[in-house]
Amino acid sequence: MIPRPRLSKFISQGLIIAFCCMVALKASAVNATISIKEIGKWERLSTDSLYRLAKNYMDVQNMPDSALLCFTVITNRYYDRTPKGRDRLTYATALQQTGILYFYYYGDLYKAQTYFLQAQEAAEQLNVPEVLLRIYVSQANLYLADYSIREKNPNFMPVIDMYKKAFVESIRTRQETPLQPIIINLVQVAFGDQKMEQAWDIVEQYDKMQIAPDAYMGAYAKQLCKAMLLWRVGRTDSAVHLIETIPIGEEIPLRQRQQIKIIKNDILYHANLYLGNNEKALSHIWQEVHLAEQEQDATALTDAYRYLFEFYTHINDTKQAEKCELQWLRCKDEAINRTRVSEMKDAEFLMDISKLNDQMKSLSQQRQTQQRILIIVSLFLLLTLAMIAMLVSNFRRLKRSHRALYEKNLELLEAEEQQHLKAEEQQRAKAEKVKYGTSRLDEETSSQLLEQVMDFLHTSDEIYQESFTIARMAELLGVNQNYISQAINARGEQSFKSLLGEFRIKEACRRMQDKEKYANYTVEGIGQSVGFSSRPYFVQLFKKLTGLTPSAYQKMAKERT
Repeated sequence: MIPRPRLSKFISQGLIIAFCCMVALKASAVNATISIKEIGKWERLSTDSLYRLAKNYMDVQNMPDSALLCFTVITNRYYDRTPKGRDRLTYATALQQTGILYFYYYGDLYKAQTYFLQAQEAAEQLNVPEVLLRIYVSQANLYLADYSIREKNPNFMPVIDMYKKAFVESIRTRQETPLQPIIINLVQVAFGDQKMEQAWDIVEQYDKMQIAPDAYMGAYAKQLCKAMLLWRVGRTDSAVHLIETIPIGEEIPLRQRQQIKIIKNDILYHANLYLGNNEKALSHIWQEVHLAEQEQDATALTDAYRYLFEFYTHINDTKQAEKCELQWLRCKDEAINRTRVSEMKDAEFLMDISKLNDQMKSLSQQRQTQQRILIIVSLFLLLTLAMIAMLVSNFRRLKRSHRALYEKNLELLEAEEQQHLKAEEQQRAKAEKVKYGTSRLDEETSSQLLEQVMDFLHTSDEIYQESFTIARMAELLGVNQNYISQAINARGEQSFKSLLGEFRIKEACRRMQDKEKYANYTVEGIGQSVGFSSRPYFVQLFKKLTGLTPSAYQKMAKERT
């Protein structure tokens, strides 16, 4: 039996388009691009708006370079932060679309796979399963494109596994629209590589499902499933006949119709080859050659000539084998050259994209650092404002306390003034004068002398002289200074010095309130005017008796209307 040729490509409804053909199509669109300077404007767009712009560049205007720039801006927005809400879906989809651009337009399979894997990880972490389905299909297509340029027989199990994952995800998320192309691709890969047992469970499940078929493609998927199930039970001839009789309606677009014919002949070639129907297999593969030439499908044409080379080599038709080998190598070289030319054309642009990517990541890191600095500065300012507010509050509270003490001192001064006036009236009413000796004073005499001392302190200005002493008072009153000390002590265990200090402080308070005469006096000047030679002692005694410093009291007196 002729050995089964290597499977490299299966196409369904445009999902798996010839890899090299797509690279060639890219060359026609490379001129329609937007300058990288446009990124500044794009950065101001919302993520959704920027994604719609990218899709417009990609699907409508055929400007993949501009689309790639837009997708790059989107993906780099979340380089150092996690997207929220609807942006999660947009971010994961943008990664997948970036992979598609690198795959189909730029021919960079490595970067395409990198972005597909990033998209898969993002979709799983951000819980956006609707994107996983598209990612699985994209990865399966990528594997097929990669296998088509390998020299050795590839392992198609990863492709089958990816289509099975896509099918399961489509069922789980109730996305029925992608089911038909997924099934078609899965059946084709399994049929061509004779790995049908790996797909039977999925095919059987789909065959039992009640899904409204999407026009022709739905019917085509159902027919392929039935053919595969017939093959499973050993009815291989019936399976081949069913595939041969699948109608290709004229109502579908010409290009899609031609692609379906290529797919159909490819499947029938592998099926007949497996069954040993060499003539039928050869007929179907030559039909695929003609269809691929008409459609200018370079990959399908390359595969078909390789199949022919292997076929003729096995049956020892050296002449035909050499012809087909030349055609196969020519098609393969042309495809590789197209890829290299496209790579050279895209190298500068992709280098700009790479630099842009690095710059945006650097800017993102700088923005993150700036945000941290801003947070630290904001916290510092908040703490500073809180401290200022606390200080202001304490100052106002202290000011109110000082005001209360000031008002209380005023009340005390007024009350004392009233008491002094009353004492003067009582003193004038007394007719007798007391004579004093050297004996100890009795209580009545001490009280009378104290009244005389207090009256003197209230009325004499001499007490505000720095040189005034108890001896001078005794001299002026004509009594023994010891009696004066005894009388003052009897008042409340108070010394002459402390009593004199009280009167001087009260006078200092009065003078601070006298704006006409003492407005320009300093605290030290006021202290000296009432007999204090030491400023510290004056300040200390003033605060002890009034609760306020002389400066605070003087300030309140000036502010008082």
